[in-house]
Amino acid sequence: MALELSLSSAESNDNTTLTLTDNAGAYDLLTNDTGWGAPNLTVATITTLTLDVVITTADGTETTYDQIDLATDFAPLADRSDLVYPITPALLLVSGTALGAATDELPDGLYDLTYIVDEGEIVNDTHEVTILVYGKVKVKVYEKLAAISTAYACNDCDSNKTIRDADMYGAYLYSIETWDYSAKDEEVLSMLVALNNMVINEVSIAW
Repeated sequence: MALELSLSSAESNDNTTLTLTDNAGAYDLLTNDTGWGAPNLTVATITTLTLDVVITTADGTETTYDQIDLATDFAPLADRSDLVYPITPALLLVSGTALGAATDELPDGLYDLTYIVDEGEIVNDTHEVTILVYGKVKVKVYEKLAAISTAYACNDCDSNKTIRDADMYGAYLYSIETWDYSAKDEEVLSMLVALNNMVINEVSIAW
């Protein structure tokens, strides 16, 4: 078998970094014959390793960013532990212009990623994955949920709009997190739009 690329992702708590980690693993004839290492490609011999990024934000805007040269931007790549890529707005360029500084927040939305290693006839492997990034709206929902404790100091909690709104936001966020957005990206994007309108744009819910 040949190398088969794979990626996992984690969003930072401050919403500024999407850390992508190569998890193809190490080659093993019996348990992982598609991993890194002889007779497959070794990390130290990589010359062309790239990432294509297309982001569709909560307002429906789709932006294709310049291809990221992972082999150059994260050099040197000596072994599998080096295949970790912190993606910030500073690395997301359109015609050379960055989305923002490394300390700016990433936009919420669906991130279509294409991870490519191209070593000519040796190996040419492509891994495509869609990742939901929702740090901005998640923080806002958590803030609303944290306010419930003070809202309970009321005379008529059953009719308290703050509590009911927060419960709605939390349930909506949970639905987004458990949705199979890899298969139904349009639906989860619509849910993200709705949650943004409720929490960030503060569109009132009528009860």
